[in-house]
Amino acid sequence: MDLKMEFKFITKPNLLLLIVSGVLFITIFLPWWSVDYGVVWGTNLGSYSVNGFHSGGVLTFLMSLVGIAAAFLESQKTRALIAMGAGILAFLGAILALATYGGSIGFGLIIALIASVGLGLVGYMEYRKLKGLSTPSVFNKSTPPAQTPPAQTPPPAGPSASTPPPPPPPPPKK
Repeated sequence: MDLKMEFKFITKPNLLLLIVSGVLFITIFLPWWSVDYGVVWGTNLGSYSVNGFHSGGVLTFLMSLVGIAAAFLESQKTRALIAMGAGILAFLGAILALATYGGSIGFGLIIALIASVGLGLVGYMEYRKLKGLSTPSVFNKSTPPAQTPPAQTPPPAGPSASTPPPPPPPPPKK
C-alpha cells in the first residue's frame, strides 16, 4: 500500500469539498447551545448562548480549515484521505461539544454534525472513484444492467414426439 502524499496546490479547487468545508466553517459562528434563565417575579433573567469556539467546537473549526485547504490539493488520493480524516475528526469534535454542553441544542451544532458527515462522505466518494470502485447504490441513480434470459434447458431424455412409436408385437401363433 502506497502512502506517499503529494502537497501540490492547484488553482481550480474541488467544488463540493470546498462547499461542505465552507458550511462547516460557517457553523462555528452559529449558536451551538443556549440556556434561557426564564422569568422570576416579572423580571426576565435573560438567556445565554455559545457558539462553536468552545470545547470540541475548536477541533471542528480546525478541521473545517483543513477541509478548505484540502480542496486545493492536486493529488486526488491525498485530498480524499485528508477529507475523510477531517470529516471524522470534525464529527468527533461536534459530538464532544454535544456531550459537554447543557441546555438546548442550537441549530449551529446540528448543521455542524451534518456538515462533518458530509465532509467525510465527500472524501469517501472521491476515494472510491479513485480506486475504480462503483459508488454505493444510495449515490448511484443509474438503472441496473439488463438481465439476459436464462439458457434453454435440453429436452428430457426418452422418446421424442418426432420419432414414431415402435410397431405393436405380432399376435401369438397357435
